[in-house]
Amino acid sequence: MRHPNLFVASYEAQSLIGVCWGSLRGNEVILHGIAVREEQWRMGIGSQLLRRFEREARKAGARRISLGAPLGEVEAFYVKNGYKPCLLRVRVERERLPLDYREKDHAIVDERSYQNTKVLYVKTIDDHVQQAEELTRTFGAGDVICIFEKYVGHAQGLLQLQPTEQPGSVLRYPSISL
Repeated sequence: MRHPNLFVASYEAQSLIGVCWGSLRGNEVILHGIAVREEQWRMGIGSQLLRRFEREARKAGARRISLGAPLGEVEAFYVKNGYKPCLLRVRVERERLPLDYREKDHAIVDERSYQNTKVLYVKTIDDHVQQAEELTRTFGAGDVICIFEKYVGHAQGLLQLQPTEQPGSVLRYPSISL
């Protein structure tokens, strides 16, 4: 993981309540994480942070934001915010991987080898949740992570929106470059 160089934060009464961070790589940003204090969950702060992060990524020249997230509640958050599943990252122990795994109809677009593990990148289909379950069963996968992406365009030519401030949640320090 590269060192993050794009940050946004949310404060309430000088107390940090949320942060979103990632790394700019050319015209793409890898979103490493988003965190909101638990007592502030389900108040829209995470979505607000993400929108501000997207604007800052556009200003930095990013055209796309991508991230990896487990399926379930976290996945629903990103889908609600306009992110689309594009790949499934499947981690499999080498000894569990069938010899004919490439011949199976799973749309493997890339693979990486690490000591005792093989990581497969599989193009998603419409029902990626069922697809992930099938990959887990077929390969005995240790984990399946969904890779999401959202195209955010260029800073040039796009309307630069001001942050929407919710009462008690003012965004400060929109971008800090290391």
